[in-house]
Amino acid sequence: MKRREAERGVRKLTDDEENRDHQFFYISCPECGETFGRTHLSHGAKGQEIGHRESDMARQLGIPLALFRELADCSKGQPEYLAARGHDHSP
Repeated sequence: MKRREAERGVRKLTDDEENRDHQFFYISCPECGETFGRTHLSHGAKGQEIGHRESDMARQLGIPLALFRELADCSKGQPEYLAARGHDHSP
């Protein structure tokens, strides 16, 4: 997976990011604000394969690697992420 694909997957979960030496993403529920975690990408990896960072990012987000890959492939989104984390606002 390339860096831009990983970034696209994480951006589907949040717009809360901070740019420093790395690009940090903070994941929280849009309804209640509960924070689930954070992950980051190095600015120096633009256009490169992220290699083992792929599994690191999935672990930081608290989801299986397969779901992280589906987020990056645009076949899953925030609802699936929140469900995987056991977060539901249904009555």
